[in-house]
Amino acid sequence: MTQTAQITKTVNGLTYISLPIVVTQNDVTYGLNHQLRILPTGALAADAYLLGWAIQKAPGRVIDNHGRFDKLAKDVAYVPASQFAGKIGAHFGDSIIESVIWPGITPTAKIAQRTGMTITNCGGGTRMANHAANYDKFSFYGLADAIASGDFSQQIAAATVIGGTFPAIAARMASVDYSLLDYLIPSFGTNDFTGAGPTCPIGTNADITGATFKGAINYGIQTIMTARRT
Repeated sequence: MTQTAQITKTVNGLTYISLPIVVTQNDVTYGLNHQLRILPTGALAADAYLLGWAIQKAPGRVIDNHGRFDKLAKDVAYVPASQFAGKIGAHFGDSIIESVIWPGITPTAKIAQRTGMTITNCGGGTRMANHAANYDKFSFYGLADAIASGDFSQQIAAATVIGGTFPAIAARMASVDYSLLDYLIPSFGTNDFTGAGPTCPIGTNADITGATFKGAINYGIQTIMTARRT
């Protein structure tokens, strides 16, 4: 299989790129569409997407279709702007949120890229509920009081003891103006059940305590919503 010339077309301000591939007779076997993997040969723009492909046995004769160019161009041109565009958020979570998951990008940056939001990454190696020693200050239920008051002095002090990336994490948390937030995104749970130390009991829907997973969710949301209703 070899790639031929690139074809570019612009519709309603959106640019579509077609990369025709020559397929020999030996390549055309049943199930080719399920085996074919189309990968970029170079860097793609951050907002580039694979829309689909069509396999032709001869010009004008489609034997397998995964999206036609003109139809996709028309459909994509009318996709409405994101309702989140221009909004401000803070993303709290464990080390998964802090880390680079996709090549060169964190989950927080990926959400911002897809939605058009401005989001501060406040991820670290923590839990939803109780955690060990100074890490507990960075669990969701422990952060709730700091978010409600805007006082992150306990997190800053704990980060000094923990070291590593935590001082920078605490500084980012403290730098956020929580009165301006449109969205606060909590992403915890992995360390509650698979992290070092005892696992966290799930608890009941009525719990309001950092001792259980459900209780930590309830405490955190109620504390934040009481202090910052808007």
